[in-house]
Amino acid sequence: MNEESLDKMSRMRLLGMQQAFKACIDETQPVSFTNDELVHHLVCSEWDDRHYRTQQRSIKNANFRYPATTILVGAIPISSDSSVYVIRLLLFMAAIIFCWFKEI
Repeated sequence: MNEESLDKMSRMRLLGMQQAFKACIDETQPVSFTNDELVHHLVCSEWDDRHYRTQQRSIKNANFRYPATTILVGAIPISSDSSVYVIRLLLFMAAIIFCWFKEI
């Protein structure tokens, strides 16, 4: 029955829900969900997955000239004086990206 449900979720393209349901089934120590908690968990997983895929599709369709990389600010030793400038730069970049996505 579970395999049939997973197959139907896959065919209906409910990929986030499928991954969450499969994770619930495959756990060695099953978490006891009530019915409404399980539905909430599955719906939230599907929502998050669709939002993530939308972001990834938007980034892919933007056709940026250079690929972006994630900067791990916490991994770089920064003096306290320059950390303010790094934070300001990151906030400025986030504001630009937000305005760009808002126009789309």
